Amino acid sequence: MGFVLSTRVRAPRVTAVTLLSISLVLAGWAAAGRTGAGGPTGRAAAAPSQKGAATASIYTVKPGDSLYSISRKFNMTVAHLKSANGLKSTLLKVGQRLVVGKAAAGVAGGYDLRLLHRLERGETLEAVAMRYGTPMQAIIEANGGKAPAAGTIAVIPYPSLPVRPISRQPRLPSHLVAGYYVKSSASDSLAFSSVKEYGQALDLLIFASHRIRPDGSVDGTLYDDQREAARQGGGRFLIMFTNLNGGRFDRNLVHLILRSPELRKKAVDGILEVVEREKAAGADIDFENVPPEDRRYFSQFMRELADALHPVGYMVTASVPAKLKENPSQGWSGAFDYPLLASICDLVFVMAYDQHYATGAAGPVAGIDWVRAVCEYATTAVPADKLVLGVPSYGYDWRIGRRGARAVPAFRALEMASAHGVQVSRDATGLVPFFYYKDGRIKRVVYFEDAASLAHKMELVRNLGLRGIVFWRLGYEDPRVWEVVSPEAS
Repeated sequence: MGFVLSTRVRAPRVTAVTLLSISLVLAGWAAAGRTGAGGPTGRAAAAPSQKGAATASIYTVKPGDSLYSISRKFNMTVAHLKSANGLKSTLLKVGQRLVVGKAAAGVAGGYDLRLLHRLERGETLEAVAMRYGTPMQAIIEANGGKAPAAGTIAVIPYPSLPVRPISRQPRLPSHLVAGYYVKSSASDSLAFSSVKEYGQALDLLIFASHRIRPDGSVDGTLYDDQREAARQGGGRFLIMFTNLNGGRFDRNLVHLILRSPELRKKAVDGILEVVEREKAAGADIDFENVPPEDRRYFSQFMRELADALHPVGYMVTASVPAKLKENPSQGWSGAFDYPLLASICDLVFVMAYDQHYATGAAGPVAGIDWVRAVCEYATTAVPADKLVLGVPSYGYDWRIGRRGARAVPAFRALEMASAHGVQVSRDATGLVPFFYYKDGRIKRVVYFEDAASLAHKMELVRNLGLRGIVFWRLGYEDPRVWEVVSPEAS
């Protein structure tokens, strides 16, 4: 688990979109029957006729423009736009002149692949276009000028990803140990102390530092200790972006952002700017409390983010809620299309905790029986080498017989048991520790996680071939967990 930053030239790759209920075939243009010396039949990538070649033009940067928005306007990728203009940064100045157009982008900037998609009953062309990030008109033109009907197989023009000239992505091991780095306040040093002591066991840090505002702008900052941790880690960190507002995950805020193409674009531009400015390896999106009816809009946002970040070498990951089965109408997890997100993202962090949560009844935070069920479903929808298991390093302290609890770090739970002179027991099914104690005359119970409960989860990760684990949150853990995650422990 070394601190190695990769600067390898990456070969082109195409990520096949995995779908639950539709037929998907990836084929070359030759097999689909292209004509002449041209390319795909989609308008945006049509080859020039023999009478004249495609031309480039000059575009003058306007207020509010970004490389991402300009590349979308002229059917280019950010990478091709930067390359054509010799740009070293994504930052632009109003009045700056850029070379744009197909001649600047080349064939790879257009729709150079075809996907075959069977339209199911009730499925609209708009929904299909949003799923693949392809304009409806391009789909219509690729299908003989007619909108495909339900029950038919439609040709979907689809752009392949260009070569990433120099990757900013860290070379991550096949068995990953990551951690969310959270600061409750500027003076909170718990995470930094953990990284300072055990950083050699960590492959990736995720700074929970930024959020999206209601107007689509990005707000947040990295503290000095986070920058120092990033420096020590050699650039192995992601910046997390959330929909937190006033200390809670704002359902209305994320609904407004996802439903508006303009706000999505503004958010994507802001995320790219932050990632580049902070020299991060990429972005992690932790949108929670997303309305289930915004499912396809969240997937579209993630695709637009990947279209902006991947061509310039940055990672895109998603932190998603745990679920036991696919239920698109479920209030908390229904908005997350695991298979589609897996096709877009480099890694998917499944937050397998809060089985019993602060506002509910007492019980394990992440019992191994429940975590196993979460993983067994997740592995049917996400490739194991992209699936990272989120594990808790905290617990909850409930008043017996009452709903509602207070969070407690795992290390502090152990201290509490010792201070009260009580025995720590282990839940027979969940295999997690718990203990009872008295606060005056009030009886309370604490469920938490320790090194032994993590060992069961690590065994599950190995047995299912998952990519690794990610701690929520660093600094809260039982210090003995670092013995469990060490290579020798496996």
